[in-house]
Amino acid sequence: MNQCCFTGRLTQDVDYRLTENGVHIAKFGLAVRSAKKDKSGKALPIFVNCICFAKTAETVSSYCKKGSHIGVVATAVDGSYEKDGKKVFKIEFIVNAFDFLDAKKEEIKPLNEAVQEKALESSEEDIEVPF
Repeated sequence: MNQCCFTGRLTQDVDYRLTENGVHIAKFGLAVRSAKKDKSGKALPIFVNCICFAKTAETVSSYCKKGSHIGVVATAVDGSYEKDGKKVFKIEFIVNAFDFLDAKKEEIKPLNEAVQEKALESSEEDIEVPF
């Protein structure tokens, strides 16, 4: 089974592009907290390279930016290329699903607060009773 789950913060803004064939591609780095610590006891991050396609790429590029906290479920793929005469190996993660983990408190209100506000607004209005 080749399935990986990560939570972390984007290390940079999403690199989004549309290919000539109409394929949506989004690439981003994800900083994931690891169990490894430095001499002072601070957790060292692991940097994961992620790629999204199609609707997932569109959504990630529209709503995520550097510092966004997200969770991803991905498939690991490996590859290699030549650089300065040396073979370089890399591992990237193809994102199958993701979830937003940080919410803007100003934009999202808990349901009970929204209901209470609406009730207060309607009680303040003059309501004509039909009898």
